Amino acid sequence: MINREIIDFIHMNYLKKNWQLELDSLMISSVGYEVDIYQVSARNRKRVARLTSGPGHNEESLLMDDPLSGLLEQVAKLFYSPGVRKNRHEALGAAGTESALQAWIAQGAVLRRVLYDSDGRTETRTEYMMGYELYSYLQRQKRSRETKIEARSVEWSSRLQTALAALGLPIDTKPSAGPIAASDDPRYYRVLFGVFVKDVSEGLRKSATLHDITQVLQCGSEQWTDKKVMQYGDFIVALTEITAIQDQFDWKEIGARYYREIGGSKRFDAYKTAFTDALEERLGFPLQLIGLSSQGTITPIYFAGELTGIGGFQYPQGFLHATTDLTVFRTQFSTNCHHLWLVENRAVLTRMATEGDFLQSAHSLVIGLDGQLRSSHRKLIADVLGRSTQLKQILVWCDADQAGFIIAGHARVLLDAVPEIKAKWILPESDFAQWGFFKNEVHTWSSYEARMISRLKMKAVGEQEAEMGGMERWIQWLEA
Repeated sequence: MINREIIDFIHMNYLKKNWQLELDSLMISSVGYEVDIYQVSARNRKRVARLTSGPGHNEESLLMDDPLSGLLEQVAKLFYSPGVRKNRHEALGAAGTESALQAWIAQGAVLRRVLYDSDGRTETRTEYMMGYELYSYLQRQKRSRETKIEARSVEWSSRLQTALAALGLPIDTKPSAGPIAASDDPRYYRVLFGVFVKDVSEGLRKSATLHDITQVLQCGSEQWTDKKVMQYGDFIVALTEITAIQDQFDWKEIGARYYREIGGSKRFDAYKTAFTDALEERLGFPLQLIGLSSQGTITPIYFAGELTGIGGFQYPQGFLHATTDLTVFRTQFSTNCHHLWLVENRAVLTRMATEGDFLQSAHSLVIGLDGQLRSSHRKLIADVLGRSTQLKQILVWCDADQAGFIIAGHARVLLDAVPEIKAKWILPESDFAQWGFFKNEVHTWSSYEARMISRLKMKAVGEQEAEMGGMERWIQWLEA
């Protein structure tokens, strides 16, 4: 007799509707078992297939260094799920030899299914599939990984709590100024970081699966591999621990101190940009503000028009300017301009800055987003929206493609905070019938959203530069 677990495995994965195992046909030999499958209906009963595979093994016999474990790892590369089907040519090619393929079957790693014609005797096709022994091995591997992941999550939570206590900062609530405000107190952003660490630690303490961890860490917008997610967890713990004992630190110190092994300083290098971008997006400010002294990148923000910052920063009207993310987070900005433009591409910003006296005559401030609405852009825009008493309207102009639509959507979230300021969404048309009627290119969010969805479906995309226009066009947008 074969194990009940094997019978259940066959029922769950390999029996179609009205198919039944004919256990009376079971034959046991030194190399395994053979059993027939019958198709049963109210009137008919006929043999449709025959299964051959090896018996199961005790879990205790499958140690990681056991030869059978190595065989199962090899077979799993081909039969990675019960849904995989291979013909004889494919299976034999993977095994290498007939004896090796027979060994896979005898060990229970592979199950052979012979399908019969309507007469129940003529073989029509032979298939090779995952055997119960391989399935059981992979399930044990999965449970082992899940146990390790849960233990890792608990360890991370504990280490974060220890580091949090060492920070010695008041983190029961966020500072009343909020995450987009600037402060002269050097502890301000460390307090915000501490609030983030506390939230993550509490979330990890309750996490039992990789999915739970991914949700707690909020690992960016793109799909990350399991390895990348786990290393990101290491990175957050490593950053927190070094922040707790040092006011300033180098990028290489983060990994070196955490792993304490040769090459540890380079362990996070492969994901440097992904990790820092994801964490800065979550925090709302650059990591330099909590002590990272040599990340190697300072993000410039380009703009054109008059802008004033607390502490003596004064950028005059009519010129193209640049500031940095660090400057933006260490002061607060405002403008006397009447119109704020948010444009996706630097070429548009440059063109508007050099188009005669457009900036002066149109009382405009233009901020370039450089293809991405970063935390520093959000902070600068929030400053201007909240501190500029002369501001009358905002115009958002992005590429007419999926990326531009996403950026526009992110900008909308910021503008929702100031409903009293009129917001316009610019979507230029290439149709010559529209030429001269530029006011038709100005939209509310709802009409812009509907038009963009329609254009994306039709693949009618385009860059800002293709329909840039000039002062006449821009003035009509302002006046619409």
